[in-house]
Amino acid sequence: MNKVHLYGRVSQISELRHTNSNIAVINFNVATGFGDRVTFVPVTAWAKQAELVDNFLTKGDRVIVEGRITSNKMVKNDVEFTDHKVTADFVEFVETKAEKDGVKPDDFEVEQPEPEANDADLPF
Repeated sequence: MNKVHLYGRVSQISELRHTNSNIAVINFNVATGFGDRVTFVPVTAWAKQAELVDNFLTKGDRVIVEGRITSNKMVKNDVEFTDHKVTADFVEFVETKAEKDGVKPDDFEVEQPEPEANDADLPF
């Protein structure tokens, strides 16, 4: 089984790109860690998830990423190495930058006045 769950803050986001067959793809890094040790994990999102990340995610936002580890063997300067990253199946937005700055989602809702009712409107 190859399953990964990451919880952290977005530290970097690339531009949304499209493959030759017009499938959206985006790369971003999630900073996660324990104590004073921070690990920057590269994440790739595809298709609709990539478009959502591009539209709504900014640097500093908290996210939960569910996906799988993928690896690519590469050769650079005659040295072979393996590049690991997470391919996201699901990205959940936990806390946005606006919420961090003290703006809560409730602040965006417009309060609706209660309609006035009279005795003729009551069903009993």
